[in-house]
This record gives sequence, structure tokens and C-alpha cells, in this order.
Amino acid sequence: MGTSREVRFDAGASVVVLLVEPDARAAVWIGEMLRSAWDDDLLVAHIEHLGARAHEFLSRGVSCVLVDVSGSQDQWIAAVEQIQTVAPGVAIILLFEEVEEQQALAALRAGAQDCLAKPDLCAALLRRAVKFAIEGKRSETQLVDEALHDPLTGLPNRALFLDRLELALDRSRRGAGAISVLFLDVDNFKKVNDAFGHHAGDQLLVDLGGRLKRILRPMDTVARYGGDEFVFLLEDLGNERDVAAIAQRISESAALPFRANDAQVAVTVSIGIATVSDPAIPAGTVIQQADAAMYRAKEHGQARFELFDETSGQRAMERLELESDLRRALERRELLVHYQPQISLNEQFAITGLEALVRWQHPERGLIGARDFIPLAEESGLIVAIGQYVLESALAQLAVWQRGRPDITLSVNISFHQLEDTSLPSTLAAAAQAMAIDPAALRLEITEAALTRCHEPEITALEGLGATGFRVAIDDFGTGSSSLQTLKRLPIDRIKLDGSVLASATGERPVLGAAIGIGHALGLRVVAEGVETEQQVLELRALGCDEAQGFLFSRPVPENEIEELFAAKYSPQGARQRRRWPWGGTGQRDYSPRTPSGVAHAERLRRLGL
Repeated sequence: MGTSREVRFDAGASVVVLLVEPDARAAVWIGEMLRSAWDDDLLVAHIEHLGARAHEFLSRGVSCVLVDVSGSQDQWIAAVEQIQTVAPGVAIILLFEEVEEQQALAALRAGAQDCLAKPDLCAALLRRAVKFAIEGKRSETQLVDEALHDPLTGLPNRALFLDRLELALDRSRRGAGAISVLFLDVDNFKKVNDAFGHHAGDQLLVDLGGRLKRILRPMDTVARYGGDEFVFLLEDLGNERDVAAIAQRISESAALPFRANDAQVAVTVSIGIATVSDPAIPAGTVIQQADAAMYRAKEHGQARFELFDETSGQRAMERLELESDLRRALERRELLVHYQPQISLNEQFAITGLEALVRWQHPERGLIGARDFIPLAEESGLIVAIGQYVLESALAQLAVWQRGRPDITLSVNISFHQLEDTSLPSTLAAAAQAMAIDPAALRLEITEAALTRCHEPEITALEGLGATGFRVAIDDFGTGSSSLQTLKRLPIDRIKLDGSVLASATGERPVLGAAIGIGHALGLRVVAEGVETEQQVLELRALGCDEAQGFLFSRPVPENEIEELFAAKYSPQGARQRRRWPWGGTGQRDYSPRTPSGVAHAERLRRLGL
């Protein structure tokens, strides 16, 4: 570092200009011009050369640097880079003996805000150039800051996090310490938005971001990766136990109550941890590993953080592949709608209706049931498109069936996300009218678990469906915690007992009877799902259950097999038996009393007391 003049900085000065000028007389001349033209507080500091200790001056609130350029282009470009490294927010003006167009372009590309010819300097020109350079750099810095930081929490965003992770991996390749990446997701965050509004959800994220930042060391990074997801970059920790200890602290801090409007809200988080053993690994892969471990933590429920291992990676890859396949399945029309009959438990054992159930005919994995891909559709946002597809298919099929069977009803499952569309009642009503379908023939089923998530907009949508003439049923009843007040308010005509309730209650009539009694007390019909044994039918009939659905009667089948079922002729001897349900869980078609199937079925009916 060369000698310096006027290097005492005044903290009260609004603008500090650092002049790098080897000629002392030129420095005095330039400094006097600036002071004479400046209206506000100004401090001009002078050093003769940029050297190894330049950061001592640049790190002390300098607004603009004026650099005399007397060497080669490589030298002054190196000077600009040095200034930017030490003080990336400072404006830079280069002073040439003569400014050429190519030099000016090179200066701007290097990062300078302006370049001036020293022989042309005057007070007004110098003042204007410094003010414009400072304002231009401030605007540029603000734009960069906005591009690299999350506007809600002020934390680094995904782009800045990836950049810092790349730099950390580069340092690690040169022998620096270990690196760990943590991926955090707030569990059931949507419930906060649903219950308290999006403003409260945003405030929770802001407060959570502040807590997370305070937990970490100054050298660590926490960023908002998107939505309710946060990522952490930890360097130079001793071992996985130290990383796990930080994850535990993060989990405990997040579990402390937050304020939402005038209430206290408690949330939990799931955290995945990926430690880098090979610094050659791409940054994106490290994040994918932490993400995979986070999903495994979610699956475990009570395990709030998990370390990445090969099992996590394999399951994450399978999940990504399945999600990609599911998106293509909609385009390729690989989704099918099967139908399962609902059977009256009175003496006739008649078909009272059908339920539309989606299946996926995967080109490699075969037929996939809804339970194996609907949760993925919920997470990926595909559930609305799938729900719309099923509704359209089911309505078209119902229109066909109603031409010959006007009393038939069809049940279709709808998701919570479909209810968020306030136009659903009017859209469905228009579709039913266009297809000449009686709205009362379509029953929309929402699970009890989804019902507990419903707030005023979703409740209003359900009421709108009832007002339009459609029927509503509560599916999987007994697995949630819906209130009787909500059930009485909604236009519900039946509840469907979940198969788990039936399985656990077999032989325990008070439990099953209480569930059926609740439905009847509310004036609703009760349908038992998952009926697989004759003993269950006996229990249900004795307790007054109205209808049943399950493999004992029929698996979900394509529409052509439903047509065969409608057309089937049942001919056991006796008028009483001719009215009874002709199909059994075996799926065989011939129930003539002359066949083994017919004899077995007659014996089954006898045991049921029919």
C-alpha cells in the first residue's frame, strides 16, 4: 500500500469518496473540485495506490471510488475486480487521460459505473458523475439483492443458496471441511392458511425464518427454498452427531408457539440431512438427497429428522419417476374409471347405486389402485386434474345408464382442492344439464379427514352443490373428527363407514352400533365399506345398517361388466330368492342351482337368513 492522505473517515458524512491517485497535486485538485460542487456532507479520502491493504479503506463505508488509470488494461481491470471483491456495493469511476470507446465498453463490462477523461474534468461534471454512479450502483445492488433474496422473509432464495453451495463444494474439493445440507418442510402448513388466512401463514414463515437464522452460526446459511420449505448449508462441523444436534435444535425451536392473529399456533417440521462425502457431487444432487431424507422423516411421523441413505435415495427416485409417469398418464389417458356396486341390506339385496373409482393402467406396472397414487397426486397438485377427469368420465357413463335405469345413482369422490374452486357447483350443474342427467343421481363423496380441513369457502361450495340438487356423502367416516354441527349444516344424505371401523368392530356391536346410530340420529342412510365376510353382513343387518359395499359382493369393475351385472338373470327356485343379489365375491356369473356356484350361493343365502 502506498502512502495515504485524508484517510480519516467521518461517520457523519453522507457520502465518502475514495480517490486512488498517485499524483498528490492531481488528488488535491480533484478533491477541491468535488467539495466545491457538493451540497451535502462529503468526505474525500486519498490513497496513492490500491494494494494488499485496500480493504481497510474500502470496508469503511465508501460510497464511490475514483481510480486513476495509468497502466495497461489488464492492470485496471484487475483493480476493478479487487475493489468489487472487497466492497461489492461500492460505485467505481475510472479516470483516463483519454477515453476511447473500446476502453469505455471494457470498463463497463468489468463492472465500473463510468469512466472520465481527466483533462475534461470540471466541478459540475465530476459532481454529476459521482452522484449518478452512486445511485446507479445502489439500484443495481438493490436489483441483485431482490433477485437473490426471498421478498417475504428476506432470507437468501434458491438461486443464492445454490451459488453458496457450489462455492462450499469448491472449497471442499480444495481440502476444506465437511459440508451438510438440511432440507426442512413445515408439516401440514396449509392447515394454518385454511384456519387463519394466508396473511397469518405468511407471518408464520417470516417468524420461523427469523428463528432459524438466529439458531445458526454466522458462517452458516439458511434460505427459503420455496413455499414452506427451507434449506440449510452447514460447513466445518465435526461429525453427523453435531449436524443431528443442530437439526434437533431447529425442530425444537420451530415447535414453539407462533402468534396467528390473536391465537397461538404450534407447528412441527420434518428435516432431511445429507452430508457430503464426495465433494465432486453436483449441488443439485445434494439437495435431492436431503429432500429424499425429509420425505422419509415425514413417513415416520414422529421422527422429525432423518439422515440420507441409499433407501431414501431409491424411494425418492421412484417417487419422482412415478410423479413424472402420472403427469404423462393424464395426457395419454391411462387413467380408467371402474365402478363398485352398493347393495341394499334389506331382503332384496338390490343394487342401490355405484361408486366411481379411479385406476391407473400403468404401461409397465400394470393396474395401480387409487391408494397407491392419489397421495402423490395430492402432493404434486395433479389431484384437481385427475378429479376433473373422473367426474367427466363418470357423468358420461351415468348419462348412458340413466336412459334405461332412471333410478340408478352414482357416487364420485372429490378432493378438498376441488372444493376450493368456487365455480364447482355451477360447472357441474351445467354439465348435468347438457347431458340430461338428474343432479340427484350424482352423489359427491368427501372424506371425513378432508371435511375437517374445510372452512367457510369449502363449506359454501358443499352447500352450493346441495342447493343445485346434487347429493353429498361423507366417506371414510370414523377416521376423522368431524363435528356434529358441521354434519347437520351440510346437505349430506348418507355417511359411509370406513372399512377399518367395520374390521375393528366385528364382534363388538356397541362400537359399530354407535357409528350407525349417529348416522340414523342425523337422519342419514349408513353405508358400510369394505364388507368382505358373511359375518360382517349379519352384524350390519342386525344393527340396522342400510347398505354395504365390498369385495363380498363385487370388486370395482369396468363399465361393461357392470352392464353384465345389470343384465344378469338369477334363477334359484322360489320367488323370494329371485329378488336377491346374484353376484358373489368370486366374480363367477352362473348361479343356477344346478351348478356348484349356485349351490354354494344358495347355502350362503341360507346362512344369512334369507
